[in-house]
Amino acid sequence: MSAPLRSEEALLQAVLKRAKSQRNSYLKRSCGEDDALRRRIEERLVARETTEPMPAAAPPQEDDTVQLEPSEGPYQQIGRYKLLKEIGAGGFGQV
Repeated sequence: MSAPLRSEEALLQAVLKRAKSQRNSYLKRSCGEDDALRRRIEERLVARETTEPMPAAAPPQEDDTVQLEPSEGPYQQIGRYKLLKEIGAGGFGQV
């Protein structure tokens, strides 16, 4: 890794350690007149925020599960159609 990339990475890490409300002023002071460097760091911050995974949701509790009884079955009439038999079932439904 070249020296400019290492210093850019170090600056990014230093910005990330700051509270979001302080990042902009810190970045402005650190970059000085180097607008290109500031834009690159800002772009990396935006990219990082949009690609970081969302916090995991709590797993469902046993009492949160609801079992639904199928509302259709063999020999039931649906409109002008009559169900004869189930030919398949999976995680998303029955055929």
